[in-house]
Amino acid sequence: MFIILLIAVFAGVFLYRAGSYWKWIAYAYAVSICVTFLFAGGGTIENPVGDGLITYLVRKATNDGYQMALLGLLVIIIGYGGLIFCLRNAIKVTKDIKAKKISVEKISKTRGAIEFALLAIFLILNQVIATKDPINPENFFRPSNTNNEPTAESYNPSVEEQVRLAGIDTNKGLPQKIDDATTLEKITTDGRNMTYHYILSKNLDKEKIKNFILPNIIKGQCGNTDTRKLISENNLSYTYSYNLIDGSFFFDIRLDEELCKNHGY
Repeated sequence: MFIILLIAVFAGVFLYRAGSYWKWIAYAYAVSICVTFLFAGGGTIENPVGDGLITYLVRKATNDGYQMALLGLLVIIIGYGGLIFCLRNAIKVTKDIKAKKISVEKISKTRGAIEFALLAIFLILNQVIATKDPINPENFFRPSNTNNEPTAESYNPSVEEQVRLAGIDTNKGLPQKIDDATTLEKITTDGRNMTYHYILSKNLDKEKIKNFILPNIIKGQCGNTDTRKLISENNLSYTYSYNLIDGSFFFDIRLDEELCKNHGY
């Protein structure tokens, strides 16, 4: 559409010079602006980068259904139809002037050059401004982000959200048998704390098993440079909760920044 308008402008400067011709060129330009505003919030009609006012409303009303593709086709027909109508009238009025069917004062070369410069500036500004769409940054024919989910480029989750997502991801592989007596059943999260829920299949001595597990957990987590850094910088904590096979609570261990420091890490 931009190329067609540009050709029409050059034709007006070098071939036609009637004021009526420029009037229809202005109408054609107005059609392109209106169609862009209503149906394409950025880019061009053929390749929009955003929703216009009407497409935004239709997209939401139809939940981004097949109607959007039909609307896209209709918009192209309307846009080019309006443009062709205006340019056809511009050419017709010029022919009528040349055939002396109507009498219109021709534009001087200076005025023609000024109008050409102004219109060229407006056309360029329209393309620049149209690339900034405050309504919806989705492509005309591309499914919109109807759930308002963050994109990969804009997504910057909080520490709590990262902990939650890590828990969900780890749970996909659970339950997992650790040894003959221990099974990691699930992981739950609460803010910046992640809890590992274990089930013991044997009735073991609580103090003995706790004294055996605690040093291994502290060494494995606090002694790991990356894990220790995560705990320190993000105030994370890990809880290791052990239940017996009948569901009764056995004991738990909470590992955090303070526990690591108390054990020399």
